[in-house]
Amino acid sequence: MPGNIVRSSPHTLFNERGAMTQSFTQNLQHIIFSTKSRDDWIDASWEKDLYSYIGGILNRIDSKLLMAGGIPDHIHLLTSINKNLTIPEVVRKIKSSSTNWIRKKIRNRVFAWQNGYAAFSVSNSKIDQVQNYIKNQRSHHKNINFEEELKLFLDKYEIPYDERYLKE
Repeated sequence: MPGNIVRSSPHTLFNERGAMTQSFTQNLQHIIFSTKSRDDWIDASWEKDLYSYIGGILNRIDSKLLMAGGIPDHIHLLTSINKNLTIPEVVRKIKSSSTNWIRKKIRNRVFAWQNGYAAFSVSNSKIDQVQNYIKNQRSHHKNINFEEELKLFLDKYEIPYDERYLKE
């Protein structure tokens, strides 16, 4: 019967012509973005609530927050993104929803995120390393500011950039 599904292994489904009938992806992303004008708006007294809220945003779009951390002027997120979503869609959702939450919950009516973001793909073998990096943001930033950190990432991943746009 055409279109019948045959289980050839416990993990993969193929139709009778041998074509895979499902799509499998792993989209781990280390996402970084700062507050507007790099103002120190993220307070330690509510940052964990912010990260929990962002985790909820990602859960609602069938994605996951694996780790979050940062300092008052920017955040780092290690995420697993749903295969049907693009990185810009996910970042836009995180930023708009979290901005509304901060303005309502924290009562900071002028809060905003910067326009841009950085996103770097992460392999399974590097998850622990990225989580540790994110977890240690406070101590890391005693020696380096956000702009210097971002340049290091862009250089490491060989992403060209214009320094004029790193300052906004």
